[in-house]
Amino acid sequence: MTRGPPPSRRDGIGRTLTVVYDGACPVCRLTIRALRILDWRRRLEFTPLQQFQPRLTGDPSRSELMRALHVRDGGGPWRRGGDAALLVASVVPILVPLSLVGRLPGMRGPVEAAYRLVADHRQAISRLLDAAVAPLRRGRRQEQNEGRPSRPPFGSV
Repeated sequence: MTRGPPPSRRDGIGRTLTVVYDGACPVCRLTIRALRILDWRRRLEFTPLQQFQPRLTGDPSRSELMRALHVRDGGGPWRRGGDAALLVASVVPILVPLSLVGRLPGMRGPVEAAYRLVADHRQAISRLLDAAVAPLRRGRRQEQNEGRPSRPPFGSV
């Protein structure tokens, strides 16, 4: 079956977001893997900040990109941090309720605080996740060495 032209971008339904993330961060990569699965409408385009080339006035610098997630809706302004995360949530069907709650009056501060908490501790969170997954990886290697069928490790796609 062939697909017709994408919906008009004027109505906001067919928009594609550019998501710039830290490709050296395990938590960030795991999050992107999950978003790729949840984004069945293919509204998100992902670029590791390590490959991002600023081209336009107003594009974020490398140091700005290292501090927070950055998302751009078409040619519009860049969003960063919690606001960027809510914009991503607004185009992923299963995350839309989170986006709606996050945009309620009085929620901007808590959303940004929660985002900052995770972003500022992403390396420590990565180490904790790696420690939690390590026994699963050891079990998989042991199964392979014993000739038993292996299971995919946690978080793999």
